[in-house]
Amino acid sequence: MTVSKSSPLRWLILISLMALSAFVAYDVSLHGSFQKSQTGQALKDAGVLKTYEQLSVKAKIQYANASKWFSKNGPTFLKQTADYIKPYLVLMKNLLIVFSNAVVNGVITFVKYLAVKLPLLHQAVSILISIEFYAHQSRHIPIRSHHFY
Repeated sequence: MTVSKSSPLRWLILISLMALSAFVAYDVSLHGSFQKSQTGQALKDAGVLKTYEQLSVKAKIQYANASKWFSKNGPTFLKQTADYIKPYLVLMKNLLIVFSNAVVNGVITFVKYLAVKLPLLHQAVSILISIEFYAHQSRHIPIRSHHFY
């Protein structure tokens, strides 16, 4: 079942979880500790706490095993992965350089076109750029370079 972002079911679930959390917090503060609270007693009687403790012990053991394995074998796998990925990263860097140069050249060509065909619009763009430059300069904010040609 999918729930859309605007669904009232999301709000109902959120409010229900908040109410449940508030009830548990009130119950614990009323009885002084979780073990003495009615919630703690109910979970203990149902066997949930025992199962949770067993699960947490198993999780700690598995985490220790995984950590030991990764400290032994991790650098080897990371080096192999880095060696495998390096040519693709270089290719992506080169493609980014090519595309960014194409965008810059397109902007330069557009501004030159404005200067030739629509001098009034070019003048307005130049004025806006200079206004932005002086506004940033007066507030000591670093600005982007607007040198098109």
